[in-house]
Amino acid sequence: MSGHICFEEALSGNEERRENSEDDGWKRIGSLKKKALSASSKLRHSFKKKGSRKNASLSTSHSIEDIRDVKEVQAVEAFRQALMSDNLLPPMHDDYHMLLRFLKARKFDIEEAEQITTKKALHEALIKQEELMTYKDNQEKSKFKTRRTWC
Repeated sequence: MSGHICFEEALSGNEERRENSEDDGWKRIGSLKKKALSASSKLRHSFKKKGSRKNASLSTSHSIEDIRDVKEVQAVEAFRQALMSDNLLPPMHDDYHMLLRFLKARKFDIEEAEQITTKKALHEALIKQEELMTYKDNQEKSKFKTRRTWC
């Protein structure tokens, strides 16, 4: 009988261990659940904090000063007058920074910058002409397309 008691004790010990391991499993699940909840709340709150920071930065405005060099302003004005006299300055390119870019590309040589501007205007005109031609071709092709019908 003593062997029988040992066997029952062994069974009851296994059952206790199983119950303990089940409790440990639930504890682990509970702790993982807590960790997940805390991580999600931290994440949610971090978004709120960023949003409030963003609003705070929007309320303070920073002005950007446009500091212009006197020599550059004079060069741009001379370049503008040269382009206007040749009727090469479209209104959309009559911008200080655009003209300054052309001047800086040619080291403030007005004649060379004027040549670049002329080439750019011709190039844009060719592109517009090509776009117009492809548009007209597509319009003509769409007129003659036959509609397929399924019987």
